[in-house]
Amino acid sequence: MVAWLRGSHRLGSAEASRLVKVARALREQLPATAAGSGSDHQPESTPIADPEST
Repeated sequence: MVAWLRGSHRLGSAEASRLVKVARALREQLPATAAGSGSDHQPESTPIADPEST
């Protein structure tokens, strides 16, 4: 996933790694997002707080 983010979105290695880390943490904390369940009323994108800044 890190390699894909780096290549497809031209992210640096550290930023790509950080995004993957956040996504994995969300997958563990929010099982419904991992299952892909959701309603048609969900926003297109949701801002994610940086776990290191909290």
